[in-house]
Amino acid sequence: MAICHTHFGSVPRSRSAKSACDYQQREGQYENRKSDLIHAEEGNLPKWADNANEFFRAADELERKNARLAVRLEFALPVELAREQRIELARKFATEIVADRQPYALALHEHTENNPHAHLLFSERALDGIERTREQFFKRANSKNPEQGGAAKDRAFSDIHWVKNTRARWAECANAYLAEHGYEIRIDHRSLKEQGIDRLPQRHLGPAALRMEERGIHTHAGDRVAEREREITLHQAERSLENELTKTGTLLEGAREIQTGRQELQHEIIAEVRGDLEADKRALAVEMAREAARKQQELKHERSRDRGPEMEMEM
Repeated sequence: MAICHTHFGSVPRSRSAKSACDYQQREGQYENRKSDLIHAEEGNLPKWADNANEFFRAADELERKNARLAVRLEFALPVELAREQRIELARKFATEIVADRQPYALALHEHTENNPHAHLLFSERALDGIERTREQFFKRANSKNPEQGGAAKDRAFSDIHWVKNTRARWAECANAYLAEHGYEIRIDHRSLKEQGIDRLPQRHLGPAALRMEERGIHTHAGDRVAEREREITLHQAERSLENELTKTGTLLEGAREIQTGRQELQHEIIAEVRGDLEADKRALAVEMAREAARKQQELKHERSRDRGPEMEMEM
């Protein structure tokens, strides 16, 4: 499944830009690890540099003491894409960042089938069409007389907004490429919270730790990833239990409502039956009273008729 993983970094003066270049291009001391190198390229180099390795070696030697030697960007590539498509997508995105100005080196690694990613290493110093020597290139820029100073640095790469915008732009670029080639999968650069997803974020295991873990070597990074996976599993279990309890509570509440409805209906029926019985009793009482009155009247009439002949004989 495609993921949106991007990592931004830099090579400070205390580190080596050449070593960073060697690592991702699998050169120098890292040449024995070329088995996971899928593709490597470089570009926008000044004429005095035959390759990226030579350029970043010069940066190590000639950049100012407090300077940042290079900018680093790592981004995961969609596993759904074929290898050539990954190379094309990585090149397209890298070119969008460096354009035709920043000297750069690009490399694609694939430690496992599920971990294809790209490394982009580039200089903040931009080519401006002025030919400079190796030494002059890394001197302080001269805004009034550019030809007398070094190549100017593009300060946009030091802005946090550039990081945020680049992360968003990677998602746009990757999704457009996926759609263009008929893939339905998409990536999202937003945080889980911004996406409205109630899930703990995963921890990414770096390539060095990944290789060590694959060889059975214990790493602290592997421990952290394992701990995060346990946290995620526990979190998912808790959420699942909460959902089940919510469903159960809903069912119980529904059952209670049904029971309450039944009881209310029973009360209504009983009340209605009682009302009908009372009405029937009253009607029966009236009818019995009428019948009793009628019989009383008939009895009086008979008595009156029986007395008539007796009175005539006495006279």
